[in-house]
Amino acid sequence: MDDVDQALQSGGTILAVSHVAAQGSIVNPVVELGILAQKYDAIYIVDGCQAVGQIKVDVQQINCCAYVTAGRKWLRGPRGTGILYVRRNAPIRTPQIDLASADLVFDELGTVVDVKVRDDAKQFELWEKSTASLLGLANAIQEYLDYGIDTAEQEICAKANYIRSFVVSNQNLVLVGSENSSTGVVGFYMKDPKQEKKVKELIEKENFIISYVCDWDCPVFFPQNGVQYVFRISPHYYTSNDNIQAICNLIQRL
Repeated sequence: MDDVDQALQSGGTILAVSHVAAQGSIVNPVVELGILAQKYDAIYIVDGCQAVGQIKVDVQQINCCAYVTAGRKWLRGPRGTGILYVRRNAPIRTPQIDLASADLVFDELGTVVDVKVRDDAKQFELWEKSTASLLGLANAIQEYLDYGIDTAEQEICAKANYIRSFVVSNQNLVLVGSENSSTGVVGFYMKDPKQEKKVKELIEKENFIISYVCDWDCPVFFPQNGVQYVFRISPHYYTSNDNIQAICNLIQRL
């Protein structure tokens, strides 16, 4: 927070932050950062791709200028879909001009004389889009709401914290982030980087689907910690207890 305060005080005009980190159990203090952004009149943008669908998000409380998330991650919607929130008075305008975001201006003879970008939310939409994908996203959102935002958050957090307890008890592993976190993202890496390839092969042999976060995902974190891979496990509320226990048993053997 002190570094952000100093950067904004020194003339920074845009504050962009991930709500939940992609590489581990890190939830950034987006509400407090919003207070700082407002203090220095900075444009505040939050990436919520790893947040929406697993934790409750209140853009009014965060007080961000814009909040964006992907439909395909925790919401389990179609790839290529997403949600963008832009505060009505935010100094953010669309970088594109097409039939959805702008209207043609004609003179009395019917000649196009100008292009006027819309001033409502449609300025951020595209004319060419997949209706089927949008319907799929709407269905995914409805399923999430029907299940219950609070219920989903509690179950995901409990399962992730259970997995984290096995990670921290294994002396060969290093947990990324907090042991008791509110996020479902569990990330860890090997204390001995030479074992990373062997562990990756073992996980694949056991038919577990685990994400591997690489250095191009986190160009600062990886060089600082001398790792090539962060192994990422993201249990959802529909992940069975048997599967949770199976991955924990595997973690014990790493």
